[in-house]
Amino acid sequence: QDTEYGDVDDDDEEPIPETVGEILECTQDGHVTKETLVPGSGKRPKLDYKVTVNYRSYFFNDHLIFDQGENVDIFIDEASWPRGIHEGLQKMRKGEKAKIRIKKDYSYGAAYEIEKLRFPTGYSEEGSENRKRLESE
Repeated sequence: QDTEYGDVDDDDEEPIPETVGEILECTQDGHVTKETLVPGSGKRPKLDYKVTVNYRSYFFNDHLIFDQGENVDIFIDEASWPRGIHEGLQKMRKGEKAKIRIKKDYSYGAAYEIEKLRFPTGYSEEGSENRKRLESE
């Protein structure tokens, strides 16, 4: 079911950063953070809301892109996306651009998510120092 952005979110405990470069912890343990690149306006999505995103997923240490998409519809709390994506999106406002950093236990590195990850050709799980770089063709 398609839904619009929710009602007033004044009951939120944490203010949403509206300044470029500010970082918000999206989870209590700090394993998901959101850095504001371009502030948005309006309300934030809640559970079961549909959002349309442009995204680029990459490894934090070497910025090797392993997935990307444009105009991708995501339902908040949809099982096909890692939990960290949902946590970060719920802290964003419509029109906002942000960098969401997700640690392994909230991402595809979690045991129940790893089979969904599309590793790039030449990727090695040994660590970034042992990864083969993708060669341009």
